[in-house]
Amino acid sequence: MKIFIGVFFVRQSFAKYLIVKDMIVSILRYFSALSEPIGLFWLLLIFLGGYKILRRRWDAGLSLLFMAGLLWCIATPMFVKPLLAEMEMKYANKSIEQLPNCDAVVVLGSGFFPSDFDVCGAGLNESADRIFSGIDLIYKGKARYLIIGGGVYERDGVKIAYGEFIERWLQNFKLIRMPVLNVGPARNTYEEALATKVLMQKYKLQSLYLVTSAYHMDRAVAVFKHAGLQVVPFASDFQCYGVQTPNFRCEYIPQRKYLEYLEYYLHEKFGLLLYTIKGWQVPENPSLEKLLQNELSNSSTNTL
Repeated sequence: MKIFIGVFFVRQSFAKYLIVKDMIVSILRYFSALSEPIGLFWLLLIFLGGYKILRRRWDAGLSLLFMAGLLWCIATPMFVKPLLAEMEMKYANKSIEQLPNCDAVVVLGSGFFPSDFDVCGAGLNESADRIFSGIDLIYKGKARYLIIGGGVYERDGVKIAYGEFIERWLQNFKLIRMPVLNVGPARNTYEEALATKVLMQKYKLQSLYLVTSAYHMDRAVAVFKHAGLQVVPFASDFQCYGVQTPNFRCEYIPQRKYLEYLEYYLHEKFGLLLYTIKGWQVPENPSLEKLLQNELSNSSTNTL
């Protein structure tokens, strides 16, 4: 009998231990944002501010608490997330089947970064949604050509277009059978639009799907339309609008990702303003200009 009673108490104690353990794990997960440097810095500002006020050093204490409040405003979803979501919501895609057919799909650069020891010499980042969205459009018969944009990567003094990494990746995995074109060493969205226009003229293409991150679409559409291209926007890489946030984590502790959202928002707004002020002119890019001249000179003879 004593053995059964002992076993019963052991089981009860073990069950309580598991309950307490689960509670501790849940609490740690909920406040896991404090493990980020920005979260710890915010908490430190609050403690230091409170300490200064308790010591009646009002100026220092209120200044620290003001800094903590400002950090909370720019690094939590309360203010930042609605700003980016508003930019994204207008480009929430309908089903692909309802969209018109175009001649080409243009995927703006990003999504990949050079990496010597990754497959095909390139790694993926969160913007890789762009290339997968472009592939999806091609697979579903919405266009005949895939045009890859991108920036410039320099290795051993040689400039290489990021699009080359994507071409190599697509060829390695045989993801599509359609022609893949590369805009070359374009440094920004404006140069991607100019290079795309040359390719469209060369291959006698009229309309295109423009695939980029949803928050980048406003500026990208404006730039491509200013270049005289017929654009159908197809957004990907949504950061806020329609994105479900895990409910096990406290979102109202400052986090790095919300600072990134603010950076995206300000970058797009200031970028569009800068293009407008400059009259849509950008600094010269000799590498791209030489490539475009070669493409134009060969456009009458090199067609598919």
